[in-house]
Amino acid sequence: MLFSILMVFDSLADYAKQGRSKALTVSAFWSGVAIAFKYIAAPILAPVFIAAWQVNRRQKKSVISAWMGAGSLAVLTYVALNPFSVLDFSFFLGEIRQQAAAEASMSFFHHLFYSLSEGMGFFGMAAGVAGIFWLWGRRAKTRWFWSFPLVYYLLIVFFSQPYERYAMPLLPFLCLSAAAFTEEIKWRGRRFFYLVLVAALLLPSLCKDVYLARLLLRPDTRDLAAVWISKNIPAGSGVVLDHAFFSPRLTQTKNQLLDKLTRVSADDPYKDAKMEKIRLLSDSQNGQKAYRVYYLNEERLKGTPFLMWSPLIDPDWGVFEREGIQYYVRYRYPGEGNFFEETSQGKADLLRVFSPYRNSKKVFTEDPWANVALPFKGIELFSRDRPGPYLEIYRIKRV
Repeated sequence: MLFSILMVFDSLADYAKQGRSKALTVSAFWSGVAIAFKYIAAPILAPVFIAAWQVNRRQKKSVISAWMGAGSLAVLTYVALNPFSVLDFSFFLGEIRQQAAAEASMSFFHHLFYSLSEGMGFFGMAAGVAGIFWLWGRRAKTRWFWSFPLVYYLLIVFFSQPYERYAMPLLPFLCLSAAAFTEEIKWRGRRFFYLVLVAALLLPSLCKDVYLARLLLRPDTRDLAAVWISKNIPAGSGVVLDHAFFSPRLTQTKNQLLDKLTRVSADDPYKDAKMEKIRLLSDSQNGQKAYRVYYLNEERLKGTPFLMWSPLIDPDWGVFEREGIQYYVRYRYPGEGNFFEETSQGKADLLRVFSPYRNSKKVFTEDPWANVALPFKGIELFSRDRPGPYLEIYRIKRV
């Protein structure tokens, strides 16, 4: 999507300078491509229409004809790349409604001070925003260029999720406007402030990049936990993982893998691929310790959405005893389920902790949104000594 957006502006820049209709045609095509990738790219039509209005008014041509031509080509390109959105419109509409239910409005400054400020540094974000408004006021002919980041930001304020990825299409524009703003300071003879601003723009992101690279070179806590389990827990032991993704990758027993074959539906379009994957996993167990791995079903689902995340086990100590569960791997995060915290007193002993933090007392991430194995916020990044989630391994007491 981002590549397509940049291609739109590459053509529009030529169109704004030369006024050639071919460039407008190319930009309309790439607009349809961008929207076909992600519907949230729809604001890309704003600079296309504004540029068409400016150029055609200057050339004394029909603005409406230019708009209709560009809009029609964008729609046709979108339909060509997403034909089933038309051929099966009811399904398409249902998917749109389902996705829309997952979106919500954010506080107006959330993506500004969380996504963009953390992504490119506070001073980079501030210089970029200042540059957009400065260029908007001083260079009216470039307003078509800056219309996209302004309209897109309003869109993600009212229709997005709190995650930083929603703000990614804004980064190229903020980098350009920050560069223009910085150069303006230089040309006004403010050399000292220029050098200070350049340092403020570069150093925060550089420090984060270098520190992140250092973290990536170190073992993940999930890998360390898997190695420890292999060395200290007997093969065939029953192990509960309370999170399907943020947990060590353990090899399941052949019986558990073969049991997955019976769970593959006969009408599953990916039946053959799933069965082949299970067979390959079973055949690759030579020399590896295998465990009876269960995934905690704290939400009481009737079935797992992913075949490999099975079998599920209910959060019930009686069920644990019947299934011969001996170990429990706990992932700690803000908003975690309360089953283990409220019911494990006297029933489990802590064996080992695998923490990504330099401070041994720290358990939870500083970031309320990026609860992942790698951090986004600077305060969380620099508190870490390695990648991965905070994990605890317990031995369950036998009654």
